[in-house]
Amino acid sequence: MAAPLVSIVVPTLNECGNVGRVLEEVKRWLPEAEVVLVDGGSTDCTVEEASEAARRLGLRLKVVAQRTPGGKPGALIDGFREASGRWIAVLDADMEFSPQDLAKMLERAGGVDIVLGYRRDARPLHRRAISWGARLLAKLLFPRWRRLKDPTTEMYVVRREAIAGCLGDIKPRIKPVLEILTKCRIASYEQVEVTQRYRTVGESKFKPKWILQYLHQVLDETGWFTPRYIAVSLVVALAAKLASPALGIFALGISILGRWALLRRYLGLPQIAASEAAATIVKDAIALMPTAWLAGAAVELILVHLLRRG
Repeated sequence: MAAPLVSIVVPTLNECGNVGRVLEEVKRWLPEAEVVLVDGGSTDCTVEEASEAARRLGLRLKVVAQRTPGGKPGALIDGFREASGRWIAVLDADMEFSPQDLAKMLERAGGVDIVLGYRRDARPLHRRAISWGARLLAKLLFPRWRRLKDPTTEMYVVRREAIAGCLGDIKPRIKPVLEILTKCRIASYEQVEVTQRYRTVGESKFKPKWILQYLHQVLDETGWFTPRYIAVSLVVALAAKLASPALGIFALGISILGRWALLRRYLGLPQIAASEAAATIVKDAIALMPTAWLAGAAVELILVHLLRRG
């Protein structure tokens, strides 16, 4: 059998009420696709329902028992390894995303390494707020991908050749697309608007601990730059404060040079000086307020992330 144009990786865990409808939509919009269903140990009829639906629809289905730990991210890694298509797409089994959008993404895939869906979100406000915060943080911490509308998207289509050589490096983390963007040879991309719908069958698997896992992921993948900068800044600020009675205005130079000496891999001297100057201006402008120091520190931290090298 000839290799399909696209393999759609569908991670599942107790999605009996949704998986048949997902496959029906796949058949409607991408009838020649291969579906790689990676099941994380469902205790309901998910696998049986998927197999029956694929047989009835005449859909090419490969069912894989999840081997890599880590929940959905681990299932995706297993699916990437099993996929045989020239393109690999990701689709949740909970009906929040539509295969119709995948079809639109494939139309834009020629000549690029990855097509990313950016969300028109119909979920509850608190879920949208969490997603917005995650996107903003990713754009702040990853300068190279700052132009992406949604660098944390759950829906994407990637060229198989682009990830074939990096699968061993990808970890089962909460945002697999960030693993791909930071560890694989992604040189070009397209973006397509997709709709994220509200789940109507089954229970959401969202867990608050995922927020902490995401924070750990982005800090680790940026070399822990943020806590390093905070630690260095506190040390040099203390040194400058101790030296200020003797050196006066030159103590500010010690603060700037100290940061640059320890962080020049990430930031040039002009960037550090500009960030420090802006923070000092903010602190002086609101010096009478108890939050002056915090406001200045926040301005400095935001600026160094915006100015640092990718």
